[in-house]
Parts: sequence; structure tokens; C-alpha cells
Amino acid sequence: MRESLSDLIDAVIETTVPVMQSPIERARQGPCWALTDAGKSLVDRISSDPKFVEFDKHLQLLGNGASVTDLSQLADWLVERAKVVGGKGAERDLLQYLDSDEIEVYAIMLLADVYLNAEYKFCNNVEIINSTSLPNKSFADTILNDSFSSRLPLPRVYSLLVSPYSQKRFHWPNTESETKMPMTEYPSNALEETKLCLVLARSRSIQVIASGTIAPDHLPFIRSCTGWSMHSFKLPGMAPSILEIEMKIADELLLKLRKLPESFKIKLATSIERFNGYCSGASMVEKSIDLRICLESIFLSDGNKEQLRYTLALRSALFVGDSLEEKKEIMNIMKKSYDVTSTAVHEGKMPTKNVDLLPQAAKIARNSILKLLDVGPVDWQTIELQASID
Repeated sequence: MRESLSDLIDAVIETTVPVMQSPIERARQGPCWALTDAGKSLVDRISSDPKFVEFDKHLQLLGNGASVTDLSQLADWLVERAKVVGGKGAERDLLQYLDSDEIEVYAIMLLADVYLNAEYKFCNNVEIINSTSLPNKSFADTILNDSFSSRLPLPRVYSLLVSPYSQKRFHWPNTESETKMPMTEYPSNALEETKLCLVLARSRSIQVIASGTIAPDHLPFIRSCTGWSMHSFKLPGMAPSILEIEMKIADELLLKLRKLPESFKIKLATSIERFNGYCSGASMVEKSIDLRICLESIFLSDGNKEQLRYTLALRSALFVGDSLEEKKEIMNIMKKSYDVTSTAVHEGKMPTKNVDLLPQAAKIARNSILKLLDVGPVDWQTIELQASID
């Protein structure tokens, strides 16, 4: 009687003496069970079953990338999975995958040096989680090892933004160079919008190292993370853990952001990202330039290039200020801050006066963005004319 696939998997685990292998040794020599009789029987069984031909020198789609698979790697995945769920569980996971037209994977953003007080699920189905909560244990262990064992002064990944999404299960021979991969709607906007709202909620920088796609442990992906997109990021500033109340505030802001017209959301995203740069641990010159771009993207977005300093100061005062005295104070702060940032932009250095006004200008920028989330697109000329009539 022919042994079942699950029995062959269990036999490999039961008869193999564990041997410590480094990742390099494992890549060169294969797993320690590969040359055992039980291991050879498992590979032979997989090789003779037409159900598994999709893994025989094929490419396997994950996110916007793909990796080459072979049957010995599939056998290795089955053995490793069986150590968690048993031989029958590993076989079940594989067969369920092969019977599926679509699978659920995860888009992730790696956050630099961001600590969490709690995990949270936002209204757009994005979650912010600790790295240890990833549904891919191997990748979670890699992050943990890199974060705590490295002696290099590099940003650590303690938390991530995660969003599940569906993609087509797709394999094709590695000899077919003309094969077109199916298009998948990657939730990059949802991840980015969530990050920006967290920045606004706490006035602290959140920097992204990279984004990509991972597969959960129960899916037979030989390379369970792929399609990495590296982000240009600044060093994050010193910041306490994100509190749950801040996550709830960010969620409320996210609801407002999602209701805005798409073109206005894109403009507002530029302003928030530059505010994020100001809040970072970059040099004061870089922070000043980011703040300058942030302010101009808010108050000079209509293309008016005349008297930039005065126009920016006037519009910010009219938009954010309540009383006449408050409007005068805002105008004064913004004019002097504009001069400070001009020195940073044109001379690449900070002036000796009025640098202490930049935090106040940044607060005005944040309050303006928050108000724009409430009121939507603004006609600045109308605001100026109404003020002159009043």
C-alpha cells in the first residue's frame, strides 16, 4: 500500500537527527534530512505526483515579484510546516492552496524605530502591529534578530503597518519569458494614508524603511517575502511609544481624509509628508526646507507667485487665526519663519535669529492641515477678498 504524503512528511521528522546549520550551510548543502532515505522518499513522491508540477522549476507570484521554485524546496516547506501543524496539516495547507484561485497575502511597511503602546486596526483595514505579531514567523524572527543582535547604529524595526489583500495564485515555467503576470491592486495608498494620519495625530515623525508583500505561514511560498520597494527616509527623531489614544485620533483623521476629492488628497499628502520631514531627526537645514515646502504647498497651492512671503503670512493668519490680535501674531511668526527658511533654502545654513519661531510655524502648519481635513479644498483668493470686505 502506498504511503500517504503526510506519513512521508512525518517520517522525515521522526527519523532525522537535528543538525545545527547556518543559513549559508543550508543554502549550499540543503536541509539535513535531504540525503536520508525518508527524505529521498518524500522528494520522489512529490516528483511523481502531477498535482505538484506547478512547483517544478516554475516562478511563483507574490505581490509584484516572483521567485523560482523547485520540488526539493517544496518538500522542505512541507517538513518545516509539519513541525508546526503536523504532516496532515502541512498536506492540507498545500492542497487548499492548489485548489484556490485567489489567496490572501499582506502588504507591509517597515517603520523605523517606532514603538507601540498597543496594536490597532484602522477604518481602512490597515493595522499597526508589533513585528512579533506578523503572520509570517520566519520573517518576524528575521526582524527580531536584526533589531536586537546588530551592533550597527541603524534604525530598528519594532512595528509595521500591515494590510491584507487578495492576489491571484499564479505559477509559470521559468522558461517562458513572455508570460504576463496578473495585475494586482496593491494597497499602497491605504498604508501611506494611515502613516500620514499617525504623523498628524502625534506631531512626531514616522519614517518608512521599505514596503513589500509577505505570505502567511500556511501558504506554500518558497520565498515568503518579495517585491521590496525601498523608501528614501530621514533618521527618525526621538519619540515615545505611540499611544492607543493617538491611534484613535489618527483613525478619525483617516475617515476625514478618505472623504476628500482624490486630487486634493494628493496635494494634502505632500503637505503632511513635508511636515513629517520637519518632525524627523534630520539637520535643522533639512527640517527648515521641509517646513518651507509644507507651508507653500498649503497656502500657495493656487499658483500665485507674487509676494510669496506676504501672501503666505496673510493666508495663514486669515485661515487659522480667530481674533485680530491672533491674526497679527500669526502673520509676524510666518514672515520671520519664511525669512529663516529662505536662508536655509538659498544658503544651506541656519541664520542666527528667529530660529526659535520654527516650532510655532510648524504648529500653524499642522493646525492648517487639520482644518483642511474638515473643510476640504479652499479658494484662497475668496478668503482674502472676504477679509478685505469685512
